[in-house]
Amino acid sequence: MQLQILSANEVEKENLQICKEIFFENTTVKNFKNSDDKEKFYYKYLGYYLDQYLAYSKLAFWNRELVGYLIGMPETLVDEKLMTFHSYLKSFEDELLEFPAHLHINLVSSMQGKGIGGKLIAEFEAILKQKNISGFHIITNPNAANVIFYTKQGLRKICTKEIEGQSLLLMGKYP
Repeated sequence: MQLQILSANEVEKENLQICKEIFFENTTVKNFKNSDDKEKFYYKYLGYYLDQYLAYSKLAFWNRELVGYLIGMPETLVDEKLMTFHSYLKSFEDELLEFPAHLHINLVSSMQGKGIGGKLIAEFEAILKQKNISGFHIITNPNAANVIFYTKQGLRKICTKEIEGQSLLLMGKYP
């Protein structure tokens, strides 16, 4: 069995539709008022990145089947539309100066725990190094299971903030 990681801008467009399926398999939000709300949610967390930042995104193929993706972007604070989508980001402005890039990563459940996510992150780090981007971050719930995964990938807990009654943890790493 063989793993292949490709840049999202090097693959056929139908693979981006499969990313959408992987996204909805992994999201904790499962219920939507209607199909329009579901599409807005998808666009906010994946579609927008695929439209704007393909050069920072990687797809993982196992035996030629798409099994996961990492979508990223280089400078969170300079993307006004993204800041509008995710108003909580303003609360992390100081930290985002040090860790400007960010990523989202998802794998089909049967492929989790096989080291693929770590390889996707290593590929993202290589892009950031090449572009001289100082660091990257993720934001999650401090009690989420993914904190263990990100810690194993070398991200460290930077800060936790209470925003609109919800705890959010920012983890960061220098590439």
